[in-house]
Amino acid sequence: MGINKFDVVLEPGQRAYVSGQDVVGRVVVWADSVTSCRGHGDNLPAGEYGFPFQFKLPPKIPRSFEGTYGHIRYVIEAKAEIPWGTDQLSSVFFNVECKYDLSEHRTSSDSLMFHKEQSVCFCCCEQGPVIISLCAEKTDYIPGEYVLLTGEVTNRAGWHIESAEITLHETITYKINEATKIKREILQRVRRPGILTGETDIWLSVPIHIPDSAVCLQYCSIMTALYAVKITFSMGFCSTASVKQNITIGTVPVGKVSMTVEGAPASPTVPIPSAPPLYSTLDTPSHEMQPILHQPTSSPDLSKAEEN
Repeated sequence: MGINKFDVVLEPGQRAYVSGQDVVGRVVVWADSVTSCRGHGDNLPAGEYGFPFQFKLPPKIPRSFEGTYGHIRYVIEAKAEIPWGTDQLSSVFFNVECKYDLSEHRTSSDSLMFHKEQSVCFCCCEQGPVIISLCAEKTDYIPGEYVLLTGEVTNRAGWHIESAEITLHETITYKINEATKIKREILQRVRRPGILTGETDIWLSVPIHIPDSAVCLQYCSIMTALYAVKITFSMGFCSTASVKQNITIGTVPVGKVSMTVEGAPASPTVPIPSAPPLYSTLDTPSHEMQPILHQPTSSPDLSKAEEN
């Protein structure tokens, strides 16, 4: 006897929100007899009641996140205190996507530069350098975009480059009091052909995809997510040349956006509750920069020939 239904209901059946958005709902109560409820004043007659609530999410809160060593969850809890009886409890979880506009980030106008001249060693003997001169148009991306690398790599070492590899690295750091845990993962790999000694490899919009699983953990004080693109050239005998640069992940894009590779379908939407889109997908095609899939072959290093 008393309250036999006590639920928190979000309206209109919404379970995903963006920071700064209003959360609207009601607490549904069904009493099958007259019930005394503390804070309500008079007794609650038998019947069904709805107690509305509404509040605004702060504009700078971290997004929902489920990690290896920690999580960020949002929950609304309701409690009916019943004098001389058992209190009624109800709760509902909901997802939050933070709105992090990359156009406001300090590096939004910067290009992603990979410039390095690295000498390599074979059997303790230093050989000539591998000269890396690559760049992408920007340093800030949203999940689903492609980093498009353009430039050239010259092999002046006395040994062939066997292979090149582009990798996207994720480092999530969890801080709890004095303890720190770090989880590192390689999210993507893209392989390129080797380069003969004395030749130059031309890169034209070579793509590496930022997966939907990449997370923006801005505004969180106990967890951070860092992302980096690393390019490695392997020459055998444990000899490599590499260069690495950090990128920033946000939720509102900046600059030209490339969400698909020419000739391939866009990534399917992940079928889980998520926040509404933070930008218009209808505007994307007019800003797309498509990678060039048919890359030119390596060319001789003319500067080296002139030296001879």
